Amino acid sequence: MNILGVARQLPLFEPPIDPALLVKATAAGIDISSALNDINAALPHYRFNVMVQKASELCAELKSLGAALLSALEKRDAEALALMRSSHEIEMLNLMRQIFASKSLRKS
Repeated sequence: MNILGVARQLPLFEPPIDPALLVKATAAGIDISSALNDINAALPHYRFNVMVQKASELCAELKSLGAALLSALEKRDAEALALMRSSHEIEMLNLMRQIFASKSLRKS
């Protein structure tokens, strides 16, 4: 049953692997070994509580940015909007840099 209470008939076995699909993926330039390595990647070193804390910090930051944007839009202050946009871009780039750094640390 799914969450709505509807009974579902699930297959007993997984569908067979389609070799033609693998050939098409290789022809498209997709590296199959990297895809398989990503599936079998090690679990992150962080616990769930740490990840939830980081997510809540990012949500709080997003709330404050939204409140600042709303106040600037209400005041129709073009200079404040431009300053806010540049600070948001810098913040987003810093967050992306942290994400890429953590991904590279996980791979090594």
